[in-house]
Amino acid sequence: MSWQSIVGILLLVATVALIAREQFETLEQLDGGLSTTADPWTEADTIRAADGYAQQGLFSNWGLPDLCFGDQFSEYGTKAMLRKGQGAQSWLAAAAVGREISDPISADRFVYTHYPAGPHLIAGAVAKTFGSGRITLYRAAPITAGLIAVVYFFFELAKSMGLFRAALAGMAMTSIPMFTNMMHGLSYQGYALALLLVQLGFCMRIARRGWSGTSIKVWMFLVAFCQGMLGFDYAFLVVLAPLAMAQALGSGPASTKSFLQASAISAVGFGIAHCLHFLQVAVYLGSFRRAVEDFSAIASYRSAGSHYDGGLLIPSRFDIWWGYLTDYSAMPLHFGVPVISILAASFALLLAVKLLRLCDVPRSALVAVPTSALICSAWVIVMHQHSAQHWHFIPRHYFLAVFVALLTILRLDLSVAFARMAREVGRDP
Repeated sequence: MSWQSIVGILLLVATVALIAREQFETLEQLDGGLSTTADPWTEADTIRAADGYAQQGLFSNWGLPDLCFGDQFSEYGTKAMLRKGQGAQSWLAAAAVGREISDPISADRFVYTHYPAGPHLIAGAVAKTFGSGRITLYRAAPITAGLIAVVYFFFELAKSMGLFRAALAGMAMTSIPMFTNMMHGLSYQGYALALLLVQLGFCMRIARRGWSGTSIKVWMFLVAFCQGMLGFDYAFLVVLAPLAMAQALGSGPASTKSFLQASAISAVGFGIAHCLHFLQVAVYLGSFRRAVEDFSAIASYRSAGSHYDGGLLIPSRFDIWWGYLTDYSAMPLHFGVPVISILAASFALLLAVKLLRLCDVPRSALVAVPTSALICSAWVIVMHQHSAQHWHFIPRHYFLAVFVALLTILRLDLSVAFARMAREVGRDP
């Protein structure tokens, strides 16, 4: 084993250890309270829903979460908003479509139909098993999932580009705040990134070993299905990430077909999860017609709505999209620097290496960076109001683009260029 491989192993182990330590330190700091980084609003809703599941059963309300059950953290989240009368009338109107008069939205009861119940059910299962209110224990589920995903992701990186380069990639990603700062969260953000890391790991495995066998197909389906049980907004990432990875990894014709199949299977898994959620809502509301009305109303509001939930006017789609590439992504909560600067610098470096002929840069690698940026931007552009309202976690989508940019750079083989420069220096008088 070379010294580079030994250093790579040590750095990867140290990186995972530091991530784990950060999570345990976060648990100590929070001491059973709400997270300061991982969407405390939704965490409060999730904790109350978990109490509801623990007391009424996981199949109460047909498995849908009651965000206003009980009084835990009653001054936070949806319960506080409804109690204080702060909910915008346009949002309340969209949220109430399809409901019976006997099932009004109030600060005492709000069975949520507009997002899959995955994170709420996980917290509910923990509460049902170990007792309500053990919030530190609730966090064991997302942290465990996150750490396992990171280890597998680093393993596939090492297999794909070698231990030393994988260590460099791991350290680079760990330096990005969003890579670890919501891993402990009880809402879906930490789970979603963990599943995305696993999916990207599968893509690297496909590029290395092909699409043979049924196991990789089944696992790709299951990861996409689980992602679909968490939320809607990773739709474009789940379905299209394999195509961006195919470009970044420079796959040949045979591998391209494999990645297309991976994309299709991911779409099926993600779609089935949402079909099941739709059936769940239809049974709860009493008919398919009411479920369609419910989903249509909130989808229209989140896409075409012109105001924030609080009533202020939202900037244009282009302004919101540009804000994500610049200001929102630059927040310490997310990347710490404008994501467009990372992508532009990466693309410029790839282009310079290609023009100077320092090493082979496949055209697909150049295309991969802007393509992945567009994939990450798709939800922001399509779901205008939702993205404007949820700037505190939607910028996390751009992790895919940043990783693709990093991957294309670390895969460059500059050894020939360095050897040539060394020979030229040696010939100088």
